[in-house]
Amino acid sequence: MRTLLFLFLLVHWAPLLAQQVPIVDKNGMKCYQHTIQDGQTLFALQEWYACPAEQILALNPGIERGLIAGDVIYLPVIRRNQVHEVKPKETLSALSRQYVVSLDSLQKFNPGSISGLKVGQKISIPNGIVAVSLDQAPAVQPISAMNAPAPSRYISFTDSVLTYRVMPNESLSTISKRYMIPVEKLMEFNHLSSSKLKPDQVLKIPLKKERIEAVDQRSVPPKLAVNQLAKAFQFAHQSTCEIAVFLPLNLDSNAHFNRFISTAALDYYMGMKLAIDSLIDLGLSANYHIYDYESDKKPLSSLLALPEMRQMDLIYAPLQKEAAEQVAAFAKPLEIPVVFSVAQPASLTEQSNRFIAYTPDNEALMNALAKHVHQHYNQATVVLIHGETSADLALDAQFIEAFKALPSSVSKLKLIEATWQSYLQYNALGKPIVYIALSSSKERVLPLLKSQLNSPEMTVIGTKDWLEWKEISASTETAYQFVVATPSYFSYHSQNLISFHKKYRRTYSCDMSRMACLGYDATLLIGRMLLEDMPAQQGIFSQLNLQQRTKHLGVQNESAFVLRYQNFELLPDVH
Repeated sequence: MRTLLFLFLLVHWAPLLAQQVPIVDKNGMKCYQHTIQDGQTLFALQEWYACPAEQILALNPGIERGLIAGDVIYLPVIRRNQVHEVKPKETLSALSRQYVVSLDSLQKFNPGSISGLKVGQKISIPNGIVAVSLDQAPAVQPISAMNAPAPSRYISFTDSVLTYRVMPNESLSTISKRYMIPVEKLMEFNHLSSSKLKPDQVLKIPLKKERIEAVDQRSVPPKLAVNQLAKAFQFAHQSTCEIAVFLPLNLDSNAHFNRFISTAALDYYMGMKLAIDSLIDLGLSANYHIYDYESDKKPLSSLLALPEMRQMDLIYAPLQKEAAEQVAAFAKPLEIPVVFSVAQPASLTEQSNRFIAYTPDNEALMNALAKHVHQHYNQATVVLIHGETSADLALDAQFIEAFKALPSSVSKLKLIEATWQSYLQYNALGKPIVYIALSSSKERVLPLLKSQLNSPEMTVIGTKDWLEWKEISASTETAYQFVVATPSYFSYHSQNLISFHKKYRRTYSCDMSRMACLGYDATLLIGRMLLEDMPAQQGIFSQLNLQQRTKHLGVQNESAFVLRYQNFELLPDVH
């Protein structure tokens, strides 16, 4: 009998036993006293509690530095008209205290309540404080949905497509990670023009098809240290190594002649020749074979069919994507190392552990940028303004991952996440502030840069693509300032380039170009790696720090420059 009574009370009184987020007085106003849970952010709190961030910041000085699990913060209470169902032993006076409304107000809106309350009676609560259950904390369900039944997850699928209903507070990014489908593919598959989602929105998610046939199992190769990585590409089996270099020189001027591509290839070749001379002086024994893959007489397919090609110890891939793909397909089964001097898609450079991506990719740039922010802006408020396109959101995700990867023992700097609609509220903090906007939208970025001109305490961090905008690089009217991560640093004022430029002009009686610098650096630094001369990894306009990828095949150059664009030129962002 006691057991039945206990179960009855547990079922019918459990809602009353649930703990509520405490309501306290803070600076003369009623506030929720919220204890931070692991992983919660200021951006999430302002969304869940329907509270402007500036109010949260005003009530909690120092919160802009970030949130730590266990910290207590205060948020203004939410008030609205409500209906309360009377429970046993409840009085009007108790409801007045619970919802923090005057007894007179309750009596006015509920005339029949003066003589007493009855169980199950409906009481109108005018402008009462919304009670927040600890079971409905911000990480679980927003206030706007607290009086609604808990949503149920809806999923159905065929053998190739999953139908998914969006839950409250879910984003395209979280769904992308859950089902391992890129954000851009989800947007394309669902014909979405924006990455924003609404609760109960239905998405179609393409499922990965499993291979039916048996596949060979192989272990993931261990990550190589730098000196081990160098040895993996050395050629101890012979005294002289054979190196093929594919360039679109177009020496026989065929019908597809492109003057700009041919000129860039010639500049690359001229820089490469100077690097070869330096490598010979250092003791490298190598034969460099130059192949013009834009020639009419010997197209690329004919060049790859040459018997000598299968004996190459190293190949520098063509500069153009289609030709580079042909060379990669040739080299991969033969396990010939390939260097991709210019940026190529990850789908190409990640095909083999012996493929080297010389130009740092976006992930490497974001890693360098995140580390730089931790090192040089640790006394500032750092705000990431989320992008609005799939490409921008992908950069955001890479930066956030890199930013959080640095252990707290190294840096305790926290990252605030905002939108283009909410970021301006942080200007009122009156302290150094860093806005990170990895956006491709000129309409969003240019006003931000203009506001920075009048705010000496503000720093804007963007992407290298901004350097190509004519409003920034081709205009002399406004000297914008911002910080970017770039694969290389080309400046005629750099001491490294001054010395190389003199040598270049003495040799060729002309000025150097970026492609000449790339040809020199890619040849010299990879060549020195073959010599196992690893300490000198600084080139004239690029650096080399090869790391084997942890998630994919291939080797990536992780070394990038973090520079400040100021007075129409790039300079090291020194502090």
